[in-house]
Amino acid sequence: MGTAPEDSRKVAELVGIKTFTNEFIAYGALRDLINNRHKLENYTDYFNGTGSWSWRGDNIVLNITNETLKGGIISVKSEVISTYALCGFSNFGSMGITLGSIGALVPNRKQELSSMVLRAMIAGNVACFMTACIAIF
Repeated sequence: MGTAPEDSRKVAELVGIKTFTNEFIAYGALRDLINNRHKLENYTDYFNGTGSWSWRGDNIVLNITNETLKGGIISVKSEVISTYALCGFSNFGSMGITLGSIGALVPNRKQELSSMVLRAMIAGNVACFMTACIAIF
């Protein structure tokens, strides 16, 4: 989708959280990454660029304040792309809601609906990803 290579694993994790749980939980995880970036920027600004920090796994350790930013950071470009990629209600929970509500309206066509709902979820995800592909331009 055009994310920075160092952010692609984090963006993929966000998309996975969105698909298997829901977009609200994924936006919470994105919020944590954004807050971490702001904390790191404030930290380096406060110490005039001399504040040392280091990576410990996926986490960032701010050496002077001994604070750990869990999960690391994400770039602004990847933040924008992730925001668009997480839009929409295409996840497994929504599949169940759709199947249950439409299945109640036409119970004799539940078999057809169950074969369509997975394809609809995939199409919804692809639509969000295509929007994310052009979001930064």
